[in-house]
Formats: sequence, C-alpha cells, structure tokens
Amino acid sequence: MSVRAAIYARYSCDKQRPASIDDQVRQCRAEISRRGWDEVACYTDAEIAGSVTERRPGYQGMLSAARRREFDVIVVDELSRLSRDPEELAGLRKRLKFWGVHLRALDGLDTITAPEAAGPIMLVKSFISEAELAATAARTRRGQRGRILAGYHAGGAPYGYRSRPVHADRPGDPPGTGPVVGYELVIHEAEAEVVRRIFRLYAQGWSPRRIAAQLNAEGVPAPGAKWKGRTGVRRTWSHSAIQGDRKKGTGILNQEKYIGRLVWNRSTWLRDPERDAVRVRRERPADDWVVTQVESLRIVPEHLWEAVKERQARVALSPRGITGHKRERRLLSGLLVCSRCGGHFVLRGANTYGCSSRQNRGEAVCDCRVTVNAKRAEARVLEALQEMIYSEDVLDEVLERVRKRWLADRARRRARGTRAKDLRKQIAQVEIEIGRLVEALKAGVLVEDLRAEIERAQARRDALREELARVSRGRDISALKVLPKMVRRMIEGMQVMVESRKTAALRNILTRIVREIEVRPVENEGKKRPSAALIIRGNLRGAILLAVEKSRFGHSGGGIRTRDLRVMSPTSYLTALPRDRK
Repeated sequence: MSVRAAIYARYSCDKQRPASIDDQVRQCRAEISRRGWDEVACYTDAEIAGSVTERRPGYQGMLSAARRREFDVIVVDELSRLSRDPEELAGLRKRLKFWGVHLRALDGLDTITAPEAAGPIMLVKSFISEAELAATAARTRRGQRGRILAGYHAGGAPYGYRSRPVHADRPGDPPGTGPVVGYELVIHEAEAEVVRRIFRLYAQGWSPRRIAAQLNAEGVPAPGAKWKGRTGVRRTWSHSAIQGDRKKGTGILNQEKYIGRLVWNRSTWLRDPERDAVRVRRERPADDWVVTQVESLRIVPEHLWEAVKERQARVALSPRGITGHKRERRLLSGLLVCSRCGGHFVLRGANTYGCSSRQNRGEAVCDCRVTVNAKRAEARVLEALQEMIYSEDVLDEVLERVRKRWLADRARRRARGTRAKDLRKQIAQVEIEIGRLVEALKAGVLVEDLRAEIERAQARRDALREELARVSRGRDISALKVLPKMVRRMIEGMQVMVESRKTAALRNILTRIVREIEVRPVENEGKKRPSAALIIRGNLRGAILLAVEKSRFGHSGGGIRTRDLRVMSPTSYLTALPRDRK
C-alpha cells in the first residue's frame, strides 16, 4: 500500500515573496518523489506568523484531515513552517503520534526512519527558532535606536508626514544616487492643513464624532485609506482616529510629532498566548523613551496645542468624560450587523442599539436610521430560534444528513473490516515464511542469503501490522433519534438563562449557533423612522454540536462524535421587530 503524503507550506508576512510557498512546495514534492510516496493534499498559509495557530486556515485544515487519517505523513520544508512555538510543536507531535500520522521535515526530522529521535529533535529545533526570533528582534531594535540617535526616523510615517530616504552622496555625484543611510520625516502640506483644521474645530467645541462626520461628508481621505486590506467604512474617518488615547499618545489630537516632539520606544507589542498570539500593546516606562525635539517637523502651533489639551482635561473631568466603569455587554452585543454598511450595531445608552458607522463616522458613510430596542430584540431572537429549531422539517433534514454520513462511515468501516481480514491472513503467511527461514538458517543453509530474506520478511510483517492497526480504528455511532430532544432541551435552557439573567453564559451558547444578525431597515408608509427586520444567519450545525457536547455523548462508548456532524449547512431566519417608540 502506497504512503499518502500531505504538504504544508507557510510564509510569515507581506514583506516576503509569495513565491516562497512555491519554493517550499517544490522542495517537498521532490522529497515525496524520491521516497516513492503519493501526494494527496497540499495546505498553505500566506502572511501569517508561525506563533498563530487557530487563525491559520491551512494549518487547521491539515490538522482536521490528519485527525480523519486522510494521509500517512506530513512533509514540510522546515519544522518552523508548522510553528515556532515549542509548546505548540510538542502538542502537535503528541497528536500526530496518536493519530498515526508521521512527520518529515527536510531540515532534519523524520519520524518514519527515526521515531525515537523525533521528540528531542523537535524540542531543540523549536527552542532554536524561538531564540532566533528573539535575537532578530533585539538586533532590529538596536539598529533602530542607532538610527534615532543619529537623527533619522524609524517606523512608519503618521498622518501629515511622509518618509523620505537619506542618501550618502559622494562629492560630485548627482543628488540621491548614493547609498541609503536612513530615513527622515517631511511634512505633507495637504494633510498638515487637515490636522490643523481638526485641532481648531476641537478647540472651538466640536466633538470628535462631529469632526469625523464633517470630514467624511467633504470626502477628505482618512489616515490609511489606501492601505492594503482597508475596504468599505474602514477607509473613512472615525471619531477614534481623532480622539485616540491621551495616555498612550494615540489619535490625531494626541500625536506629539505635530509639535515637533519625536518619541521612540514608547511602547512594545506582545503576543497573548491565551488569545492565539493576538498582538497586545504594552506601554514602556518613561525612562526607556528616546525623545528628540525637531522644530522643523512642527505642524500645530503651541497655543493651539495647549488649547486642545485644556479642553481634553475639562472633558475628562465632566460626567460624560468619566469612564471609571465598563458598560456591561448585552446578549446581542457584537452580533447585530448593519445591512447598509456592514458595520456593527452598538449600544447607544443602556437599552438601544444603533449603527456604529452612522454614530462614529456620520450619515455620509451610512444613512441607516434604524434603532433596535435591546430587550425586545433579545426576546424576539430567542423566540425565532425556538420556532426555527423546533421545526420538524429542519430537524428531519438534520437527521437525514447525519444518517447519510453515518451510512457512509459504516460502508468505510465494512471496507476496513474486509481489508483487516485480508491483512491478518497475509501476516499469518509471512509469520509461517519467517519460521521456515529461521529453521533453514539453523540448518546452516546459505546463511547470508537467508538472513537478508528474514529481514525483508520481518519488515513486510511490521508494515502489515501497522496497516492493520490503522484500518482497525473507528467506532460506531448511534443514538441519532435523541438529537431533536437534545437540541430542544438546549433552546429551553437558553430561555431559563434569560430569566435568571445569566447573560455571559447565554452569550457563549448564542455565538455558537448564530453567526450574525443582520439589521435591515423596513420603511413604514406615513412614518418617518423605519422599523427593523432581523435576519438571523445561524449555524444549525453549531446547535447540534453544542447539544452533543452538553449531553456528553461524545465521551461515551458508541456515542455520537462531533466529527460525524460536520456537514450541516447554515440556516437563515427572518423576523420583524416593531419600530422603537421614544
């Protein structure tokens, strides 16, 4: 039986060549060809760091396929392509060993020929990769500090500036032809005038939201409007881009470069291991900052800067500016999405949702005037879920899909049973052959040839035993008839949670079975404000999986396994809410 091989390739950031993946795949295919294996899958991830795992679709797809034993070995160009995290690599090695999947890394790892050395090799290589990352980061920061102390700029250019290379031209050479020795900031006059206007408007009493709405109405390009990946409302001005954070020095109104004060090494970015390596900003002590004053880069006059700071201090002391407590999240927070602009609906007060784009960016960005009463929407969504999931047609469809999946699994198990019977017969024949060869060896007949024959027969027996172990895995699934009862019980439990005000636990369940809830305006004849139609885009598969998990069927012998229910399709449900009255 031929060995089935899967390839995995990855590169980290947009500064690397996309062809890097092609190079890795080419190397892996050469190894597969050399070993006589069959390539059955190729998984790739582009522009994703090796410390990230859950947000790598290619990597997660490879793990899911490995769990289903769709291939026998994973081939990578370097072990660091899988992960640079020692803990993740250690866990991966254990999972692959349990699933019966081998790993071949072209930089020196092969669990097929040297399974005993796999653990130490992976451990050493992962620590080396981690040390290389730390050393590279230290060298980069050391170089940036040197550039800063030499009078150059390190990092991106904020709104109002552009970064220009500085050349070390030799005497007599044309300007700008020498090697680049650093970069310097230069003022972009058109954007600088926008910055000064924002400062003037705020000093005159305008709010950041009103300023953002005015700039968007005039079509003024926002910071990062041309950045890669910026689409839709994200290309427009938001109040947060103007207001920022006074303590962190972020936002237009707090950018100290506008008064010629350049601060480097003010903060650092760390990856949160509990949130799949999401980058989190951390402020450094003031003693670590490198501060220089460059008056030629001043955009905002000192008196205007001071006027803005004075107003910020007054606002911070006002009742609306005091933010000592965090607003409690309601049941539908983060799930409601505007049909006009795609932005989220956020709480405007304690009990009313409104479009965040309209609120923070103005009517020029989104003209959705719908507001949603939170209590009314929560009750209607739960009611709609009950109506949808209690539907016999929906449950019948789910059961039919599960039944088809179960029948397909049973057919594969029967095929494995036939194959296992054949393998046992072949193993018995090989054992007889080995016994015959050993007896001949004892008799002293053609000793060298017999030893080679015995070794080949033993290798053949071991390969057959390994294949037998693979095809013998698998369990039956049962209890399909209890699925409707489990799902209905779960929905009834959600209503109990609402009555007992267990919002956090209920949100955890709701986000598993509802992907998003689109808020669509519905015009009412003779009325100024439209009402709202809520379109629930859910995942019935998630409801079934959650019911299975809560019933603990997945942990009992012969129970329903979540992987057998992975084929469910999303469902949608439309429900109308009456217009909120004020």
